[in-house]
Amino acid sequence: MLELGERHWLAKAATWDFGEAKIELPNVAYFTSPGVKPPEYAVLTCGPGGALSHSGSTLSPDGLYEGMLPPFSPMPLLREDGAAIDAKGSVCLLQGKGWPDGPLPDAELYVLVNAAELWKRPRELARRLARFSDLAPCESALYAPGCATPANLALLLYCGVGLVDDTLAHVAAASGISMGHEGSLPSEESMDDLLAHNRRELHSELKKALRYMKMGRLREYAEYKAGAGPLSCALLRHVDLRHYGSVEAHVPLEGPKFRANTRASLTRPDVVRWHERIMERYRPPEAAKILLLIPCSARKPYSLSRTHALFRSAIQRSGAGGVVHEVIVTSPLGAVPRELESFYPARHYDIPVTGDWDREERHRALALVEHIVKVGSYSKIVMHLDVEAEFFRALDADASTGGEDATSAKSLDALAAALKEAAKGLERISSRQREVADLAGLARFQFGEAGDSLMRDCTTRMGRGHVQILKGGEQVASYREERGMLSLAPAGGKILAESGGYCVKIDDFEPKGTVFVGGVLDADKDIRAGDDVAIMHGTEVRAVGVARMSGPEMLRCKRGEAVKTRR
Repeated sequence: MLELGERHWLAKAATWDFGEAKIELPNVAYFTSPGVKPPEYAVLTCGPGGALSHSGSTLSPDGLYEGMLPPFSPMPLLREDGAAIDAKGSVCLLQGKGWPDGPLPDAELYVLVNAAELWKRPRELARRLARFSDLAPCESALYAPGCATPANLALLLYCGVGLVDDTLAHVAAASGISMGHEGSLPSEESMDDLLAHNRRELHSELKKALRYMKMGRLREYAEYKAGAGPLSCALLRHVDLRHYGSVEAHVPLEGPKFRANTRASLTRPDVVRWHERIMERYRPPEAAKILLLIPCSARKPYSLSRTHALFRSAIQRSGAGGVVHEVIVTSPLGAVPRELESFYPARHYDIPVTGDWDREERHRALALVEHIVKVGSYSKIVMHLDVEAEFFRALDADASTGGEDATSAKSLDALAAALKEAAKGLERISSRQREVADLAGLARFQFGEAGDSLMRDCTTRMGRGHVQILKGGEQVASYREERGMLSLAPAGGKILAESGGYCVKIDDFEPKGTVFVGGVLDADKDIRAGDDVAIMHGTEVRAVGVARMSGPEMLRCKRGEAVKTRR
């Protein structure tokens, strides 16, 4: 049996009941034979014929290799003939070019037989890995033999591989190659010494990757490791650009802080999802008639930074606060409306600030801002930007006040004057009206069209450390800046249920504490881990809570927490 633990996107921590032992995954299997002993830290070993062993327990996926494990026999090539899938008990061999359209046969361990050959074809490997994530049972692991090195192990784990072996450590040692975390170099050491070194490096990299996985930052580390070689870089690009949907479904709406230091950060699934939600869901507050474009800050959320405190002061001096809509121009997200600045990942990323924007960064920022202008009801556009003003010229702004130093007294005075001029003749609204309008934009970003129903005719009231959202005197949701999202109250769950969005349907029981997947009958496909959801039986809303996995996973998994209910 395989029990899932914590997940980081496609990567899964799991405990595998292997004979009488419990094996923690991801892990490395070490080749052993009469002449080759496993290292002292080995938990799993593999031997002739592909048999995996631990303390006398043996799992033998027959047919994995025709003879001995590499490097003592040729690597298996892609097979054109025979069955694409060969299920043997708890092991399923995946081979050949064709995979079925439906779910894979039930198994605990799936072996990507041709992994060594597929590594040289990153586009095809990305397709297979994405296909596996779409089809395989949640309670399973993928074994990719013959392709792991210290330089690519973290990337393989990120792509959903749960078990690898030390085959290439043997190949490298026999060829006089010393493996390292950044790549490989020729060496004059003996084969035995090189093998011991290569194995230690692989083991060390596993421990490091697991630490990043535990912190929720494996994607960040995989981006860094993808730079170790062209095949690694190509694999990550193919997964990002061609299989976004297979990965995004496993990406929570909450996460830790991360560094966006590489070009690959632009194609992170959580970053791409932000871009899609702005384009497909987001609507600016209708009362906001002046669009103000401002630069980002190192500190997050931006409003806590000294730079943005100066901007807000200038807005207040202008007397136009209620009708000004601030949109922060930044990379890799492109554009962040002020009311979304605490929504993941807007307050969680960190980037190197140099003032240099490449073509893709410029295109993304301009596309998002142009869309915001299109769906908004602005009468004026004011830009208070530094170097970014150059690539927003197409907007034909009414005023541009930033210059080389957007925080200088001269620039800030110019900003206040420009906003005062732009606000002439515009109807003012109260801060409370604007707060409701901003929360309505957040609700739509979070729940889609169901968010419109949730916020219609609502008012707000300050609670202890949070904003209460009321409809007809009854609380429907609340907002805490630390979380950056709306938290549903039972009355809000009923509104979502009536709109048909973000609902989990359960069997006939009273949900308390945790709803497990065994009790789930259906779930909205748009639900992601971290989403607030309504829990229903029939047409009755019995609770609200936070999803612990995506809607599709709730229906695929046999075990695990589906929703954590809210008191």
